Amino acid sequence: MNPAFENLNAEKKTNIIRACLEEFAQNGYERASTNSMVSRAGISKGLLFHYFGSKKDLYLYLLDYAIEHFIGRFYDNDVKASSDLFERIMKRGIVKMKIASEQPFMYKLVMEAFMDTPGGMEEEMKARYDKIYSQHMPAVFEDIDFSLFREDIDKQKAMEFMLLSFDGIYNRYMKQAKEKALDLSLEEVDKIVSEYYIFIDMIKYGIYKKN
Repeated sequence: MNPAFENLNAEKKTNIIRACLEEFAQNGYERASTNSMVSRAGISKGLLFHYFGSKKDLYLYLLDYAIEHFIGRFYDNDVKASSDLFERIMKRGIVKMKIASEQPFMYKLVMEAFMDTPGGMEEEMKARYDKIYSQHMPAVFEDIDFSLFREDIDKQKAMEFMLLSFDGIYNRYMKQAKEKALDLSLEEVDKIVSEYYIFIDMIKYGIYKKN
């Protein structure tokens, strides 16, 4: 990216970022139109490519911008407030829902980048995922109280299982919302939270009756 973009005044930068984010989020990488972006942003197409070089570089810049924003929001909400693993994961899920409702286009861009990666960007997405996981996921699960866990349980695998389970619930609702062209409403948030608690009880206390 050309440093000239970073030297723009804040309002101009924000307008360009918003216009490009919305176009990518609404239409996906392949169908996103740079003509539409510049029309929304009020700049020339030549200037857009002067700032970013290519459509791919623009997409990756916006992705990194969104990731940085979301990581900051996670830390702002102190997802480590409780030492209880279930409460920690529940708080993480609620923060994700807050972010999705506050910044729907930005959130959609990030989710689709990792879940439906544009062709030819697999290596770039893997590098970003690995960086996020290695730098931030360990911090999210620091200082967990494992005293209530069974002694024969692999604690790392237990955390991974819970994350996969609750992210699966969340992603299912997000997919349904996308198919219906709906934003994540308060009603949908309540449904997800309620289902989280049902699954938390199942994981905590089991499903089969003890012999």
